[in-house]
Amino acid sequence: MLSVLVFIQSEWMFAFQPGTISGSINDKQTGEPIPGVHVYLSQTTIGSVSDTDGTFSLTTKLEGQYLLVFSFIGYKTKMESVLLGGSDTYKFDVELEPEAIQMEQIGHFRFLHLLFSVQRDGA
Repeated sequence: MLSVLVFIQSEWMFAFQPGTISGSINDKQTGEPIPGVHVYLSQTTIGSVSDTDGTFSLTTKLEGQYLLVFSFIGYKTKMESVLLGGSDTYKFDVELEPEAIQMEQIGHFRFLHLLFSVQRDGA
């Protein structure tokens, strides 16, 4: 009877162990690691940020199909599909592609107008 209880308890504990998603993030052009990349499961509150060596790790008890999102300013956002289940381990080594940031262009007249209105309000 005791061995049956131990078996049931160990099975119950194993069923509630979180799964792990980990990996590394590098610049596609240079191969250098990218620190500070936001890594998260879309439509959840589960996420992490890559370390100084570009590695990340997060744990979850979620099950089902999700999008794993990699996002960082100056790079194209990348999404990978992941089917989560139980205490499985998933490894993602991704490369992010640099992307130029578009700024709004303003004319000289608009710039001077903004400049003088700031000076006037601050005087």
